[in-house]
Amino acid sequence: MGQYHKLVAPELRQYVMPHRLGAGLNAREQVAGALVPAALAALLVVDPTAAQADLPGFPGRGRWAGQRIFAIGDYAQDDDLPGWAGPALSRLYALCREEDSEPKLEAYENHLPAQRDALFFEARRKWQELSEIGFLDNISSQVEGLVEFARNGRFAGNGVRDFLPVKHAHGRWSLDCDVKTKEWIARRGYPREAWARPAAGAPTPTFASAMAQTGPERVIACLDRQEFLDPQAFGEPATLAGIVCGSEGSAAAALAQLFHPRCRGGGDLSEFARAGGWRNGRLIVSSPEPSAAGLPTTAEIRSRFTDISKPMKRFLKKEFG
Repeated sequence: MGQYHKLVAPELRQYVMPHRLGAGLNAREQVAGALVPAALAALLVVDPTAAQADLPGFPGRGRWAGQRIFAIGDYAQDDDLPGWAGPALSRLYALCREEDSEPKLEAYENHLPAQRDALFFEARRKWQELSEIGFLDNISSQVEGLVEFARNGRFAGNGVRDFLPVKHAHGRWSLDCDVKTKEWIARRGYPREAWARPAAGAPTPTFASAMAQTGPERVIACLDRQEFLDPQAFGEPATLAGIVCGSEGSAAAALAQLFHPRCRGGGDLSEFARAGGWRNGRLIVSSPEPSAAGLPTTAEIRSRFTDISKPMKRFLKKEFG
């Protein structure tokens, strides 16, 4: 099992649920998979435009630009972040729950009567404590469509959702995978309408890789540390779409620095020199143009900030091969 994590923007009281984005809750699962890093990049983009490489038409773009971001684990301790003034860190993970309604007694009907009552009252007591603090809002749905479109797949199922690769040609949808994968999808029982559909908000049925090549030049930066990640160092076009479409690339390198630096349980990342370096930092995917919020431009970041692409690229290669 190990330690579970969710991405949070505490000052906005928002979080992202990895299960909604086809990923497990362990740190390694989220960093190695491409979908949570893709969502993070989309949320951080500054002043997204109508350019194809900026993936227009999706509501979540830029929601977290310039915000403090980190991954909260269920093993978190209250003193993990010096000077932290928000809800107790040991409770923050529990405040990120998809179902925030009051527990119902009927949910415990499969237990013996004595156990049922004890479990129910304990669950309700914890819910009352947490509800007084205030649950965070799950905004995963605001980036699901963008990730589906840019990475040419469709989320399906409940719990940890599956990501089914699709293509569209001659007016017809089909699965973009080998025979064994198609057989596995069939065994999962997904109806055709689960994947034979456009992504919500998408301007075209599917995304062409050429769309990522030209658009506003962007890098990923931590404003507090004055450090940045260059997508081109990871073999990605320096555009939002280029970053979102990467695998174990610049967005994964950013995400890897948002977890607690110590390995506390199964599924945590190996401890490394830059572990936790961007944790609770103000993050952006930069814009080449001056922003109304006064955030540094891509050119300013390249000239003033430290490029940490090489050490983070080495870490990802060592961690995941």
